[in-house]
Amino acid sequence: MPTVSEQALEWLEKVKGHQVTVVGEDIIDEYVHVRPAGKSAKDNLVTFVSDGRQMWCGGARIIHRHLEALGCQSKLCTSTRPILKTRYIDTAFKQKVFSVCQTDQVPGMELCPIYSSHLLLADFGHRKAILPIDGAFKSLMVQANSLNWGFNLVTKYRTADYLVCDEAELRLACCDQWNPVEKLVKKLATQMHPKFLTVTLGHKGALLYERATGEFHTFPVYSHQVIDRMGAGDAFLAASAPLAAMGAPAQVVGLVGSVAAGLHVEKEGNPPLCREELIQRLKEL
Repeated sequence: MPTVSEQALEWLEKVKGHQVTVVGEDIIDEYVHVRPAGKSAKDNLVTFVSDGRQMWCGGARIIHRHLEALGCQSKLCTSTRPILKTRYIDTAFKQKVFSVCQTDQVPGMELCPIYSSHLLLADFGHRKAILPIDGAFKSLMVQANSLNWGFNLVTKYRTADYLVCDEAELRLACCDQWNPVEKLVKKLATQMHPKFLTVTLGHKGALLYERATGEFHTFPVYSHQVIDRMGAGDAFLAASAPLAAMGAPAQVVGLVGSVAAGLHVEKEGNPPLCREELIQRLKEL
C-alpha cells in the first residue's frame, strides 16, 4: 500500500493538463524596501529611506500562475484593471511596516465563458456584485481582509464542491467566536454541501473535513522557515483544488495543499509555485 506522499506524487502526474477556469480580482502586490533613517525633526514619525521595490502578481492572477506551474491548463477571467497593494518592508528585519491599497473596488470584470468543467472562484472582496459560480466542479475561496472585514462572507454563495477558508473567515461566516473549529466546520458544511472543506490554521497547519465520511484530517506546517506569509492560502488553494476536482483522496488533497503553502512561506513575496520543489518536498516526507 503506497504512503500518502507516494499517492500525492502519483496524483501530481495525473493533474498535468487538468483544465480549470480561474475567476476573481486581479491584484498587484508591490514591496517597497525601506530602512529607518531616524525620527523626523518636525513630526512624531520615523523617516525611512527607500532601498528599492519589487512587483508581484496577486489575487486571481497568481492562482492562475500557480496552476500553470503545476502543469494545469488554466484560463483566467479577471478584473479589467488590477488593484495595487503596496507594502513597505523593513529591509534589515524583513518586517512589514505598513501597507497602502490603491482602491478598495475593482473597475469591472472581464466577460469570460467557462469552457472547463472546473471553476475556481477566488473572491477577494473588491467587487460589489457576487461573482458567477457556474461549472461542473466549483472550488471557492472568499477572503476576509482589512478592506472588507465582516462583509465578504463565504455564505454569500449558496454552494461549492471544494471550499478553502481560514479560521477567521470560518468564524465570521458562522457568526461564532468561541465554539471549536470542528463544530463550525460541520455547521458550514451542512449549509454549503462541499465535498471537502479545508480550514487553514496558520502556524497550526490545516484541517480538512470530508463530508461524505464525516472525517477530519489534520496536516502540520511543512516549512523549514517562515520568511513571508503573504499568499500562502492562495498557494494552498491552487495546489489542492485540481486534486479535489479530479477525485483524489482527502489526505492527498490536504497534504499537497499544505506542502505547497509551506514552500511558499519560505520565500519573500508572491512567486509562482515550483512543481519540482513540490515534488522534492513530498519525496522528503
